Amino acid sequence: MDMNRIIIILILSVPFSALISQDDFKVYKELSIEPENMIFQIGQKIIDGFVIMNNGEGRLFYEKIGITRDEMSESKPVNITLRISGLKGNLIKDISLEYNDIDIDMAQFSASYFGEKKFLVITVRYRFYIIGIEDFKVIGPFFPKLKGYRLDAISGSLNNFKLFDDGKYFFGIAADNGVFCYKLIDLYNPTEIDGYNIEPIYTSSNSFFIDNRIDNLYYGIYVHNTSNNIDEIKYLFKSIRIEKMYELDNQYIFFKYFNKENELVNLVVDYKNGRLLDNNNDRQLIYKLLKNINE
Repeated sequence: MDMNRIIIILILSVPFSALISQDDFKVYKELSIEPENMIFQIGQKIIDGFVIMNNGEGRLFYEKIGITRDEMSESKPVNITLRISGLKGNLIKDISLEYNDIDIDMAQFSASYFGEKKFLVITVRYRFYIIGIEDFKVIGPFFPKLKGYRLDAISGSLNNFKLFDDGKYFFGIAADNGVFCYKLIDLYNPTEIDGYNIEPIYTSSNSFFIDNRIDNLYYGIYVHNTSNNIDEIKYLFKSIRIEKMYELDNQYIFFKYFNKENELVNLVVDYKNGRLLDNNNDRQLIYKLLKNINE
């Protein structure tokens, strides 16, 4: 087993009766990471003398035993908690993820551990959090932009996470909404990168992202996914100074950029096929696209 990178995906799909129980914690899913000597549990705290009640509006609260719904104070929300313990069971830390919803069985909890970068990604329905393993700092939540429609409760749920270029970029798939991308150059300040997709988004297998990384230098990243599995990520260009750009025919992006000689030249991305057009072999197509721009 590659101990530098361990990815563990956990999805909640069990009724309450099947959950693991502790004296003070109701566990929905548990994950052990032996290289870190830690156990991570996603669940809810149990407070002695209190019961968990639904306020009738989809939110859960701790209330004293015997309280009716009309008497609820709603002062103690029941947030989902990430409990971190040692492999021997000693409690290290509890982290509140501020998710409170009666439909726990629809939350689709998952945890993915990226050992080479020492962080954990926790997903709760349509959001995700990044938790640093060394300092336990919680970063997020983050909600990838909705690019299409939510067809059902599963639409928008997150999965299939990948790192690219030594962890500079974080990719994932939102069900029925395609691939999303976050820049992680500064892990504590992730930034979502806008992308281009072939329509309709829920069947698109090709995505292209443009990142203005620093000092007006742009990076173009192509991503291919098959059956909701990201199977290719690559740069189509790196560190170019773009003067203008045009999207054409829901397939091409035409760039005017400065080369090393500081001359303004053309570059065309075909993001449907994940390639740059060749100035010789694709001369007629480039001419046609350029003509459309000039018109």
